[in-house]
Amino acid sequence: MHPHEATGAPNPEPGMAAAARQILDAVTRFRKMGCRNVSLTLTRSTDTILDVQAMLTLAGLASDVQPAGGGCSRLVLRS
Repeated sequence: MHPHEATGAPNPEPGMAAAARQILDAVTRFRKMGCRNVSLTLTRSTDTILDVQAMLTLAGLASDVQPAGGGCSRLVLRS
């Protein structure tokens, strides 16, 4: 269950920019806790995944894109 579903609060930032921002925030939080081997996976439509990957690349994070079927792709980030 997503955090906004658990609280009933609407997701204030839908879309690829929000996904990229959430990933960057998560990586930052993990690094602050001392985690150095962060691994995250996101599955969305291929267009969204490619846009998120471009945003993460601009932020200096490398990721891989894998097909997930049904017009979707999976973004895998290891930092």
